[in-house]
Amino acid sequence: MPDPVTQIETAPLFKGATRPACILGVPTETFVITVLTGMVISLLFWPPLMLLIPIPVWIFKRITDRDDQVLYQWGIYFRTMIQNNPNRLVWRNSLSLSSSNRTQRVILCPSDFSIKDHK
Repeated sequence: MPDPVTQIETAPLFKGATRPACILGVPTETFVITVLTGMVISLLFWPPLMLLIPIPVWIFKRITDRDDQVLYQWGIYFRTMIQNNPNRLVWRNSLSLSSSNRTQRVILCPSDFSIKDHK
């Protein structure tokens, strides 16, 4: 008989809690970007091109049939590889992530920013 102290309790993972919101089986963000891009391109060049919009939507649906997070993962990959990262010039294949690309503003003399009484 196993020792009750060492026995690990597990909870089931419900897939519905981790699945993104979808339209026609495609994550909402990807669907909106695909449809809007297709509409803008077709309105600029030739309006009947709108009839081709379901093709990339169907392709994205087939991709997300197996793994619903794959388009999100691709987005993260492309964002991190394309971003302007100065460390990539030095470390080639190394990738460093930070919360912000901005430098922190240093206030040298806080007394300059005091509120003066106006009479």
